[in-house]
Amino acid sequence: MTARKQQTIIATASRLFREYGFAAVSVGRICEEAAVSRVTFYKHYGGKNSLLREIVIEQKDRVRAEFESLLERRCGLREVAETVFALQGQSFEELYSAAFLRDIEENADLELERFFKELNEEKYAFMRYFFHTLQSRRLIAPDLPVELIDLFIRQADVLMRHPRLTALYAASPQKLPQDVLGLLLHGLAGEQSKRKI
Repeated sequence: MTARKQQTIIATASRLFREYGFAAVSVGRICEEAAVSRVTFYKHYGGKNSLLREIVIEQKDRVRAEFESLLERRCGLREVAETVFALQGQSFEELYSAAFLRDIEENADLELERFFKELNEEKYAFMRYFFHTLQSRRLIAPDLPVELIDLFIRQADVLMRHPRLTALYAASPQKLPQDVLGLLLHGLAGEQSKRKI
């Protein structure tokens, strides 16, 4: 019963965070919609931030496992690109809505700021490894320095926060990361790899 209640809390909070962003959702609202008491909530979580961290980490670990599986399958660049796009779309549907992304950007909580910063650094390290692996398999241009790819990914994140681009994509903010990812993946292909796609 305890595990079931915990799963109910997680599912309810994930839905609320996706719909409204995490800043607008209180512990009281999570408890009310999950039909659990505050005592039950605090039995499992120190507060909303610890629940948020657990949800984000669990989602990140699932996506990471899919990326690892993708590398193990040794597929071509087309399948890599399609899978990466599908995973990104799944992340948007599950958690990373426009409201959620806005709250990450506008967050003023130092604890969460540190958490999201560490998560980003971990993402950059993993993506460096991911693209290095693709490059070693000659799926992307072999003459591109991994450092360039790494910096390109970091700058892509900066681009996604640029006021002109956020204004341009205001009607569908989730399309911006998709377009940036598309530019990254297809820009890395190189002439020889493009023919393989």
